[in-house]
Order: sequence, then C-alpha cells, then structure tokens
Amino acid sequence: MNLVDLHCDTPYRIYDQKLPFDDDKLQVSSRKLFAFDNITQVFAFWCDKRLSDQDAYAAFWDMRRSFLEALDEAHLPPQFTYHLAVEDARLLCGNIERLDILHGAGVRILTLMWHGSTLIGGACDTDDPLMPFGHQVVRRCFEIGVIPDVSHASRRCIEEIADIAAKYNKPFIASHSNAYAVTPHNRNLTDWHFSLIKNAGGLVGISMAPRHLSSGDRCSIADVIAHIEHFCALGGENHICLGCDFDGIDATPAGLESVDRLPRLASEMSRLGYRDELINKIFYDNAQQFLFKYIK
Repeated sequence: MNLVDLHCDTPYRIYDQKLPFDDDKLQVSSRKLFAFDNITQVFAFWCDKRLSDQDAYAAFWDMRRSFLEALDEAHLPPQFTYHLAVEDARLLCGNIERLDILHGAGVRILTLMWHGSTLIGGACDTDDPLMPFGHQVVRRCFEIGVIPDVSHASRRCIEEIADIAAKYNKPFIASHSNAYAVTPHNRNLTDWHFSLIKNAGGLVGISMAPRHLSSGDRCSIADVIAHIEHFCALGGENHICLGCDFDGIDATPAGLESVDRLPRLASEMSRLGYRDELINKIFYDNAQQFLFKYIK
C-alpha cells in the first residue's frame, strides 16, 4: 500500500523531547513507515506559540538541524521521500527575504498562520483579513514555488488568498482540515471554502484530530469516512488526501493511533464499497501527482 501524508508535527516532537526518529512514542516513526510500499511524508516545523516571532525563527534552524540528524541516524524504507513545511509564517518577522532563505533550506509548504492575529493575518479563531505583509508573503510564495497552506486561516484570509491564487493561476492547499458541514469547528472548511481550494486545483488533507472529526465524546474511523464522503459529494474526489496531523495531536480516532494504522482506514472504506481507485487517490495518487507537479 502507498501513502502520502500532507502534514505531521514530528520534527517538533523530536526536537522538544529529544527523541530519535525510530522511537515508538512518535506517531510517525521510521519503523512505522515500513507499513507502506511507497510513502511520502510532509514534515512541518511548528512555531511554538510560547515563543516570540524572532525566537521562533531561531528555533526553526535548531529544529531543522535536529530533525535532519535524526533522519540521518534512522533506518528508513527504500521508497521513502519527504518534504518540509513551516507552520506559522509569523517567524518571517516582516522580512520577506526570510521566505527565500526558508525556500533555500528546503521549505516548500507554508502554513500561513496558526493562532490569533499576526503580521500575516488572522487565524481561524478570528475574523481578521490578510495583513499587508501577508499579501506580500502569499505573492512571493507563488513566485518562488512555496505552496501556501490555509489550514488554521480565518475565512476572510482564505478568500483573499484564493483571489491572489487566481491572479497567479496557482493552487493553494489546506494541509490538515476537515468539513465544517460534518463537524462545525472553526478549524474546518465550509463547503464554499473547500470549493475555492478545489477550483484552484489545490488539495485538502483529512486531519485525524478528534475535535475536528466529531462533536461527540468518541471518534472513530466512521467519522473520518464521513468527512471524506462529504468532500467527495462536493466534487472533491481528485482534491482530497490525508493530512493526519500526527505528533501534533494527543488523541486520535479509535484504531488510527499512528501512521502504520492507516491501512485500517483503507480496509474499512473497501468493506463499505468504496472503489479501489478512490481509495488509492485519497491515500496516494492525488497528493503524489500534486507534489510532483508543484514542488521543485
């Protein structure tokens, strides 16, 4: 079985807890990657909310160094590839040249905001728009080949980013977001905002965060499938994938505790009559084709 996962926070856990990449406390560990024949993982470097913008930028370089060292020391599957992302563009500190520096360090996906209002714009817990520097950052992303990520963004920001994307004729993504119509959480995408991403040729990664999957006390594989089904009903079959948020979440749907358990989701979808073609698209083909086309 093949997998592309559009978002995990494993680099932060490795850095913060001083873990090797083969440590089974990680939801995405080198050992667990062997569950797949081919696997591509996007590793996000989260800006700790306790840090100032400037300190978050310094921490990125420490985190990147510790993560690459952990990769070098790990036994990895032969068909493993990865890409780097940054979660929370506030670390740019108003200096657009830093975006080019991050690109030079291998960053290809930029989650623009995470919480509250920053010099980039408003997160999903606000109704704030893109700030002037945020507009500059999004434009520069399209110019140099960094993919803007609107997971965590306010609805106003998503709409403004969609307008900029249309001018550049480039896609943007929500790396780990679910359907608001299924679970009305402010981190989830309304049908309209999902359509903006879809119409731009972008991707939405289904998150395994229970509070984004279900409004109840329990969360199961059925809840994950409900979000997949909803996006498919909106014509999103070619625009959804997995963005699990592993190592950034403490709880998971029952039975999907780590990356190596994801084949259980595929098995349940197959049991329910979902086509193999659709399952393969969600697990691998959609994201793999997108990344191959847009990440250089």
